[in-house]
Amino acid sequence: MVCTPPATAGDDTQAASKTGSTTLATTIAPRLAEAIRGGHYVAPDSDELARAERLFDRLTAGSPPDALRAEMRELGLVIERDGPLVIVREREDALRGRGFYVFRHGARPDVLHVPHGFKDEMTRDIGLALFAEGDFAAAAWNTVPRRYERDGAQVDADLAHLPGTWFNAFVRATARAWPQGHSLQIHGYDPDKRRTEAGADAALILADGTAVPDDALRRQRDCLASRLGRSVALYPDDVRELGGTTNVQGRTLRGLGYGGFVHVEISRSLRLALRDDPAARANFLTCLQP
Repeated sequence: MVCTPPATAGDDTQAASKTGSTTLATTIAPRLAEAIRGGHYVAPDSDELARAERLFDRLTAGSPPDALRAEMRELGLVIERDGPLVIVREREDALRGRGFYVFRHGARPDVLHVPHGFKDEMTRDIGLALFAEGDFAAAAWNTVPRRYERDGAQVDADLAHLPGTWFNAFVRATARAWPQGHSLQIHGYDPDKRRTEAGADAALILADGTAVPDDALRRQRDCLASRLGRSVALYPDDVRELGGTTNVQGRTLRGLGYGGFVHVEISRSLRLALRDDPAARANFLTCLQP
């Protein structure tokens, strides 16, 4: 585990990006807010998943929204272009927990995942800010809670652990489109509920879902500790929990030969900082988008 004094992001860089990132966040935020209002998870069948993957393949290849609008409408989805962004979301009368997706033209080949935006408090808003301020080509958010009760039964809508989802179709398509990029998946945890001292002491736990992380991940750990001034642990070198080993996206990406999956678990105190402090987010991105 590493903890060193914080560094600050350059003021000129922050100023230069402020206007553009604010505009992007303003564009996405109201649509994301609408997408998470109501709805229930409905598992897609194999035909729908195949169509989903083809649509995402075309979006990552740069197909214009007009070319996809008819099929999106047939599936109960809305596709919109707004400046450099293409946004895919469910219609208000077809909310089935399929997720909310944004693509950005001309960005670096990195992707952001937020699969637990309800349960892992603040990760939805942190993801929005990171996408707006970072240079991600695409991002995905869940739109119904990962677990909830309906008609007296428990519903499992955990997109980080269910393989047959639109979320995972998005992950496969983005990996094929940008095989040299990184896919950053953010989560939240409570240090008080950890089963090890190392887990309780960490402000952030970094992993790639394997037992043998590469040296790049170790450099990211050290960078995060330096810039954030917090204890940062790497699984399994420093901590033996929250390593993302059962994460479906990580397994899917490794199966495709993609080596850029980064699983980030964030404590509540650090989530507060990342939500509220642009400098903290800039330092976070500096390390994870070097």
